[in-house]
Amino acid sequence: MRKVVLIAAVAVSLILLSLISHGTQLDRYTGICVRSGASYSILFNGSATVLIPQRLKIGEVYTVEGHMRKGRDGLIMQPKSLYRGGNVRLEEIRGVYWSWGNGRWYVFSRTGRIRLAKSLDVALADVVDIEGVQYGELFYPVRVADKGPVKNPIDGAPWKLRGVVLSDRTVWNGSERITVYPPHGVRLKLGSYVEVTGIVHVGTRVVVYSSNVTVLGQANRAPVGTGRIGSVEVGRCLVLRDGKSARLNCTDLRVYGLRARTGDVVRLEALNRGTSLICINCTVVRRRETLPNGICSWKEGELGKVSGIVEWVKRYRNGFGIANVSRGNCSILIKLSSSLNFNPYRGDTVTVYGLFKLYRGERAIQPFTERDVCYGRC
Repeated sequence: MRKVVLIAAVAVSLILLSLISHGTQLDRYTGICVRSGASYSILFNGSATVLIPQRLKIGEVYTVEGHMRKGRDGLIMQPKSLYRGGNVRLEEIRGVYWSWGNGRWYVFSRTGRIRLAKSLDVALADVVDIEGVQYGELFYPVRVADKGPVKNPIDGAPWKLRGVVLSDRTVWNGSERITVYPPHGVRLKLGSYVEVTGIVHVGTRVVVYSSNVTVLGQANRAPVGTGRIGSVEVGRCLVLRDGKSARLNCTDLRVYGLRARTGDVVRLEALNRGTSLICINCTVVRRRETLPNGICSWKEGELGKVSGIVEWVKRYRNGFGIANVSRGNCSILIKLSSSLNFNPYRGDTVTVYGLFKLYRGERAIQPFTERDVCYGRC
């Protein structure tokens, strides 16, 4: 009878010990903090959430130990211990990082645009590999690898390019012209070397709708006649013909934005745009009035100045005419196109700037516009 009572007592003791041990056993949970307030945080492990009654840092992985219980809105754990780190099953995404400000960060991936829960410590328009979890509408990054800028533009995605500004909406990146729409109030300055970031549209041409433009420096400089697209050509040149697109003796390219007259000598500082040059800083260093009178030193194919007295004038039915001008023992013919609106008479003193050439075997000078002829000395 004693043995039976003793055995029964031992059995009861073991059962009580078992119950006590089970009541003291701690639950363990590892998850990413996806919500946090003054006195609470929510951890998520990819499948289930747990409420922790203390403030934690969003986006960090935490491991907690304590007693898990069911609350009205889900699982609750009062932690006995808590530390950062632990193993969580993470999703992997690759895409291009972008931000529109005001707490809106995104990754443009092949599957679409994914909104991030926090900013990344990488440059905008860089390719990133991210590991994290999706919770609601946000993706919570845990590990990030920066793979550098996008090499080739992807339609609808962020892109970063560097190049020389060719016009107020064109940037030369070394191989092609890119159309850039800068942010409101920002003006692209000719010859600047810039970095542009924005959303790209790839169609018949590449267009960047820029959110940021950074000036990194200025275009490379080269002696006039030796530059390439995107370089600034520098030199001293004679203006062979003025106008909206001027001709100079130092380059085969037309020059735009030049404020000079035929016969002026200019210091050229102009941006090479491939088919033309455009002045950035072009100044007249010698005015054409200082040219010597070439009536006696005529050389075919050269640009010069002639000043003398009109000996005779002949006009043809088509409006074209010639005038003979002399000075001392020297004389020359002036070719008078009808567009010049210049009608000198015998005895007039005239000055003409133009190109020396032969006309029916005789020495002649051909002015180009009304600006190249005048009465008197000019």
